[in-house]
Amino acid sequence: MRFELRSVDEMRIGMGRVRRATRQATLLATLVVFTLLHRAAQASKAGGLIAFIVSRQDIGYTSGAGNLYVVNTDGSSLKRIVTGGNCTYAVWMPDGKRILAAQRDRLVSVKANGTGMRTIVSMRGWTCYTPSVSRETERLVFAASRSEDQLERLIVAGFNGRAPRVLLSQESQPGTAFASPFFVDGGRRIVFNEHGSEAGYASLHSVEVSSGKRRQLYGYGKDAKYYDCYHPALSTDGRWLACYSESWPGGISETTRGRGIVVMTSGGGNAKLVMNTTERLNGLCWSPDGKEIVFGSDEGLKILNLRTRKVRWLVRRGFASSPSWQPVGAPKAKSR
Repeated sequence: MRFELRSVDEMRIGMGRVRRATRQATLLATLVVFTLLHRAAQASKAGGLIAFIVSRQDIGYTSGAGNLYVVNTDGSSLKRIVTGGNCTYAVWMPDGKRILAAQRDRLVSVKANGTGMRTIVSMRGWTCYTPSVSRETERLVFAASRSEDQLERLIVAGFNGRAPRVLLSQESQPGTAFASPFFVDGGRRIVFNEHGSEAGYASLHSVEVSSGKRRQLYGYGKDAKYYDCYHPALSTDGRWLACYSESWPGGISETTRGRGIVVMTSGGGNAKLVMNTTERLNGLCWSPDGKEIVFGSDEGLKILNLRTRKVRWLVRRGFASSPSWQPVGAPKAKSR
C-alpha cells in the first residue's frame, strides 16, 4: 500500500475546497427551506384546500351527482372525502372547518376529512342545490325545485338550518330560476343566476333580503357585449363578480358560440372578458386574495391567474364542478 504525502499548502487548499463546498451546500439547503416555507405561506394566505365535486356526467343544476373531493391549492393531496355519488354542490362554511354540500333533498355539512356528517336542511319531495353562506349575517341561502309542479324557491335560513324563509318563488324548469345564489352587501342582497324563464335567459339578478324586491343586474336582454351568464361568484372583498359567459359578438351561433370568464363590478358594470376557452365551465370561485379564480370543467379543475391570464392545471379528473376555496385565516385542515 502506497501513501502520498502532501505539503501543508496542498492540505490548506483541500480544506478550503471542503469549506467552500460546505458553505454552498448550506446555502442551497437554506434556499430550499426558504422556498418551501414561502410556498407554504402563500398557500396558507390563499387558503389551504379547495373542495369540489367530481361526477361522470353533466350535473346540470338538479340532475346527476358525484363525490366530494378536497385538494391543496398546489394540486397535491387529492382526497375523496364523501362517496356514494350523491353530492351536487359544495361550499366552505366561513370558519373553514366544515363544508356544506347539497345531496338531493337535503343539505349536509361535513368536516374537511370527511367525518362528522350531519343534516342541516331536509326537504322531502324537493331537490336542493347551489347553497351559499354569509359570514356577516350567519345565514345560508339555497335554491330548491319540485319537479311535479315545476315550482322553484329561493330559501334563506340560519347556519343550522333553522328558521327557513322562502324569499322568492315561481314556476320554472327545474334548477333554472334561482341558480348559484350568494349574499352581497353584508348580507342585505342576494345575487343569483336565472335562465330559461320569461324574465331573461342566463342573466344575473339580485333581490333585497328584507323586502324581496328584485332587479336584473346583467346578461341577456340587458347587455349586448356578453350574453349568457352562468355560475356567478363574488370576490372575497365583495367588489367583483365573475361568471362563465357564452355567446358574444363573433361567436353567437349555436355551433361557434364564444365561451369564457367575464369579470364585472358587484353591481354588474364594467364587464371585461378575462379568459377565452373552448371548454364548458362548471362553476367558479375566487381565491381569498382575489388574484386567482378556480374553475371546474369537463376535463378537471384549473386555476386562472388574473394578472398573467395564465391557466394551470389543478386536478385532471373527470367532470369537475362546484369548486370552493377554503376561507383565508381558517384553521389548517388535514385531508387523510
